[in-house]
Amino acid sequence: MASTVLKESVSRFYEGRAFNKEAKKCSNEDELLDYCIAKAWQDAISRERYKGKGNSEILSNAEQIKRQLKTELTANLTRVEADFDAWHKNMCANDSYGMRCGLWQKFINMAFKYMYCAHEMKGVFCKYENIFHACHCPVDSVIAQKTCKRLAECDSCYGLLKSIARNGSDNWNSLSYEQYLEVQSAIKRLAEEEGLTALEYDFVHWGDET
Repeated sequence: MASTVLKESVSRFYEGRAFNKEAKKCSNEDELLDYCIAKAWQDAISRERYKGKGNSEILSNAEQIKRQLKTELTANLTRVEADFDAWHKNMCANDSYGMRCGLWQKFINMAFKYMYCAHEMKGVFCKYENIFHACHCPVDSVIAQKTCKRLAECDSCYGLLKSIARNGSDNWNSLSYEQYLEVQSAIKRLAEEEGLTALEYDFVHWGDET
């Protein structure tokens, strides 16, 4: 890993999210993948849960959506690895079951965050090593706030990040893909300045105290 700070951040995430305890219950990598996807799903639908399952097509079809991502990460892994950005964009455009870009990005990106963490801490998911460096940073109000503080007010992405951070007219779960790419571009630029990938940037900055 790139730095001691990154190592410490990954370790805190692993321990702080009950990852260690739950991961020990998984008898093989397939079960651990199910675990990572399930954890990512809970993160992604944090706001959707307020609607209640009966009032949300997304919640009512949760198992189908989770299975779809797992299929992509297993049966279609070659396609994911060949062009991660194109695959990610295609997934985020899928509006089946009422899904939308903001939810997809959080679901996909958090799944890879859990997988990366398990890879670093337990030495699993080695077949995804070529993908981890291309992964995106999960976009939510926390990372928007942390990133906003690192940009000048004249930066083209500053206003959008500020709105997401404050739950203004823009919020992470209803972002268009164009807005999402704008945020990812700013994050990638800052991450590269620190010698990090976009996904590693999330580990380092999501839980920092700045």
